[in-house]
Amino acid sequence: MPGEPWRELDELVREHLDEGLRLALRLCGRRDDAEDILQEALLRVVQAFHTLRDTARFRLWFLRIVLSAARDWQRRKQRRREQTGLVEAVIPGAEPSRPLIESSELQRKLLAWIDRLPARQREALVLTCFARLTAREAAEVMETNEQNVRTLVCQARAKLKRWLDAELNGPVDHEC
Repeated sequence: MPGEPWRELDELVREHLDEGLRLALRLCGRRDDAEDILQEALLRVVQAFHTLRDTARFRLWFLRIVLSAARDWQRRKQRRREQTGLVEAVIPGAEPSRPLIESSELQRKLLAWIDRLPARQREALVLTCFARLTAREAAEVMETNEQNVRTLVCQARAKLKRWLDAELNGPVDHEC
């Protein structure tokens, strides 16, 4: 009968759905996130059900898929946090809107803007923000003094902040 596997899947999912939700909730800590994880897991279950050879093992198979969906969710969350951290590390105090921060588009734009900076500003910024050198260490690498490194970083951040503000709010008339 054509609908038989789907009927069986429906029964199996209903039987283990609460357990899947509890697992997702324990893994992520928030009910709305757990529901998102479970929804992703259910899509995977539907797509892969034909590969399950023994429905007696459905429970463990299903929980493994929930765990995998939770891991993927955690990785996406970490990437968003890293992207947010990139903006904060490069432009302290910048408050771009959440949807833009959470997109990889902002990260690409920020890296492109950094590439557009004058060479010395870019070098100082990269050494202090990405390589995490102190101003003194960066000055030694750049063969300059600490104050010059601080000035270059300040100039670079101001320029990046202007570009970010223009991206979010439209062009600004004044020059910093």
